[in-house]
Amino acid sequence: MSNNLTKKDTSIKNSNSSINSLCNIPTNNYTDDEALYEYTNEETRPLLETQRVPNNKDYDEQIDGGYGWMIVCVGFLLQFISVGISESWGKQKKYEFLSILGVMQEFHAHHEFPNAVVQISFVGTISNVLLNGLGPVARLLSAVTSLRNIMLLAVVLCTMGLEAASWATEIWHLYLTRGVLFGMGASLAFYVALSIIPQWFSKRRGIALAISSTGTCIGAFSLPFIMNIMNSYFGSTWSYRVQGFIVLILGLTSCVFVRERKSEKNKEQNESKIELKEIFEFKILKDPSFVLWCIADIFMEAAYYVPYFYLPSHATYLGLSSSQGSALISIVSGMSFVGNLISGVAADRIGHLNTMILYSTLSALSCSIWVAADSFSTLIVFCILVGFFGGAFIALTSSVTYVITGAKNFESGLSLFLLITVISMFGPNVSSTFEQTLHARPYLSYEIFTAIGYFTGAIVLVVIKYVKTNNIFSKI
Repeated sequence: MSNNLTKKDTSIKNSNSSINSLCNIPTNNYTDDEALYEYTNEETRPLLETQRVPNNKDYDEQIDGGYGWMIVCVGFLLQFISVGISESWGKQKKYEFLSILGVMQEFHAHHEFPNAVVQISFVGTISNVLLNGLGPVARLLSAVTSLRNIMLLAVVLCTMGLEAASWATEIWHLYLTRGVLFGMGASLAFYVALSIIPQWFSKRRGIALAISSTGTCIGAFSLPFIMNIMNSYFGSTWSYRVQGFIVLILGLTSCVFVRERKSEKNKEQNESKIELKEIFEFKILKDPSFVLWCIADIFMEAAYYVPYFYLPSHATYLGLSSSQGSALISIVSGMSFVGNLISGVAADRIGHLNTMILYSTLSALSCSIWVAADSFSTLIVFCILVGFFGGAFIALTSSVTYVITGAKNFESGLSLFLLITVISMFGPNVSSTFEQTLHARPYLSYEIFTAIGYFTGAIVLVVIKYVKTNNIFSKI
């Protein structure tokens, strides 16, 4: 009996000693779970990691809201100063035998280089090719430095390109400044805009990316007015300088508010030595879904550019005025803004791939109106429809890539996707070749090319759904 009491007393003393030792743990300004982690052994820490309760900092950076909406604003500004300015070079107005020229391109062709219209057009081509083609470079930089540093580099390159273009006296000067320098900076800014938002959104990723993509629409719609005013009163010199100032102010503002949502583990990996194969997951090129996604985008994006290039000249062919032709492009741009926003809402409700399939199919069907168009009113109807439905794949590019690649391979997949799909920018050139070769009714080749591009893209997207889920009616 006494022996049993002695054992119980000893057990109680040991328990009290353990409790006292736990009470005397120095916290060193740790949170409760961090202090407990510090004083647990190696065997119990993995279990503790899986059961750790998030602290206030974790809740501050929850996805689908909070600071994520500020990141959406950052993405909006980045697309405004990169793709918005890029598109302002090559859209809006018709000039003689060329299908369409942008504000700056037209000014150079009229006042500075009247005998080099074709050579000037390559300035925009260089910029647009670099916009997509340097995606892998942006991915490489993101593995060794922060997105904020990449944004600062992008702002510097874009500003330098535009400011240096104001001093250009030869066409090759524009190639190097407005083409190469600005194109490099715009590519980095565009990559950041596409890659950072999926970090902050899951259920609302569609609408977040859609809002961000409207920066392109607003930039392409509003900047030409500024450029026209500056060109009319001060010439191209001050027009480029004002554009550079806009990029600098908006770019630095976005740099101030950008924030990455990454775990400490990822940060430590970025700070350590990383091999090239860890930066670029080339094995993703063996994924049938990813390859098909690239093919689908090439068809849809090639079709997307054709109406922008040939609608104004088609209007002139029908006997309409040049101002009516320009109005058609404005309608397409305006409806693209609305369509992108609604596509984001739809994507969050019915699935990102489903939304893109629906929009691409309706874009293809709308081309039947373009085929039958013989008046300004019918062209307006076509512009409303193709503007609303035609650009959804651009707004949802990041989200669909994320669905196909997964979070782990997203950044590598996005950079490779941008590089591969750069070929789509030659869609108008290919359609023009068909137009000259087939000798059909004028503009019929452009209309059929656009319809086939969108419809083929939709079919390939359906195949991707089947490959991913074995069910073409699934929500994805």
